[in-house]
Amino acid sequence: PGPATHLAFAVQPGTAVAGTTVTPAIQVVVLDGYGNIVTTSNANVSVAITAGTGATGATLGGSISQVASSGIATFNTLSIDKVAGNYTLTASAAGLSGAVSGAFAVSPGVATKLAFGAHPSTTSAGAMIAPAVQVLVQDALGNTVTTATPSVTLAIISGTGAAGAALAGTATQQAVSGVATFGNLSVAKSGTGYGLSATAGGLAGVSSNPFNINVGPAARLVFAAQPSDVVAGAAIVPAVQVVVQDAQSNTVTSATTSIALAITSGTGTTGATLGGTLTQAAVNGLATFANLTIDKAGSGYTLAATATSLTSGTSST
Repeated sequence: PGPATHLAFAVQPGTAVAGTTVTPAIQVVVLDGYGNIVTTSNANVSVAITAGTGATGATLGGSISQVASSGIATFNTLSIDKVAGNYTLTASAAGLSGAVSGAFAVSPGVATKLAFGAHPSTTSAGAMIAPAVQVLVQDALGNTVTTATPSVTLAIISGTGAAGAALAGTATQQAVSGVATFGNLSVAKSGTGYGLSATAGGLAGVSSNPFNINVGPAARLVFAAQPSDVVAGAAIVPAVQVVVQDAQSNTVTSATTSIALAITSGTGTTGATLGGTLTQAAVNGLATFANLTIDKAGSGYTLAATATSLTSGTSST
């Protein structure tokens, strides 16, 4: 052979599994200007992922530099950690023209764990969590296993959010191409610091980032402290209280609504009068009526609470 001038791939990289050794071993040869192997060469040959190919941030593992023996550098420990379909490798050595391999793919390994692709986000009580929550089925290196189709189940993590809260919607979904999508989830109880857990048989589970469920818009009135039996003309004790709630029964603590009370039509004794301060502004969503009286004896009284644009509430008898 003539003097060494350039490199060439004698054994091209084949399709590989993420994180495992590329087989067969890749070989780069040192050639003269006529394509003959320069068997006397002991050039130090290095390989790298060709810029712009494969997955962004992928790492070529193993011994990426080898000294040629009889003009052949053999790379038998190479691996790539990220899945993609269009990798090439570039071989280089000082004083020689480099070479680029043929294109090859790296496929995901065996499914081992779950990961949130789209975490739950803060939303209002009873409203669907948007965008849809997504859970990925991944191999040990964090690649999505597109052939995986397990059933994935979500649940509120015990001790997070509001006590007794339930996750509404379809909480179990089968993964499609390694992705389980949950498009109709909601939580009725307002609270902070909720978390969701994702589980699937045989795979390591995962917990979501924390999120909040905010109180929805004011929708209705509810008696928080009911009127009790009382002597005619005496103040009803304890004080009657009316709370402003959203549609999911959460107290709207920002509400300062003006709430009015009256004897419900057709209850109690005809002609009876409700005395005291009958209109109160809510404070932190709660209106307190501390001096109510009724002048006529009777049974079966109820009180009605009303406020503009809100559904009225009726007390117990």
